[in-house]
Amino acid sequence: MPALPAHAFREYDIRGIAGDDITAELAHRLGMAYATMLPDAEGRPVVVGRDVRLTAPALQHAVIAGLHAAGIDDADAEHGPVFETRNFAIQAAIDGLGVAVVDPHLVAEELKSGRLIQPFAELPISRGAYYLVYPDRIASAERFKAFRAWLLSEAQGA
Repeated sequence: MPALPAHAFREYDIRGIAGDDITAELAHRLGMAYATMLPDAEGRPVVVGRDVRLTAPALQHAVIAGLHAAGIDDADAEHGPVFETRNFAIQAAIDGLGVAVVDPHLVAEELKSGRLIQPFAELPISRGAYYLVYPDRIASAERFKAFRAWLLSEAQGA
């Protein structure tokens, strides 16, 4: 059995390149390991969520196979949540919890209604462009101004 990619394991998550660091075998082993952490009398189904990346369904099914291999028969992928983090970022910006760097067409209604504003007067046209949008009420906050300045300097240095 290959060694686990130690560099992929972080304090708060597991990250790596799908197919290289994060493989179906690793996902299977994670499912088996998670099964050992469940209380014996839990009795609830295990729902395995995923995000929208193309590699996610295969990894999700490998986790479930690992759960099954460890004796957890009530594991479900069909009813699990599918997370699309861009939507979470947009909603967080609308709620005033942060900013979102997204394509403006994704927030056209929010921009039109004023729920979000676009801080840059001129937008570069690029197939790979991202745009910073945020609620107007945080535009004058010093922390936000510092973040915006940092983001611009990073983008210009790239």
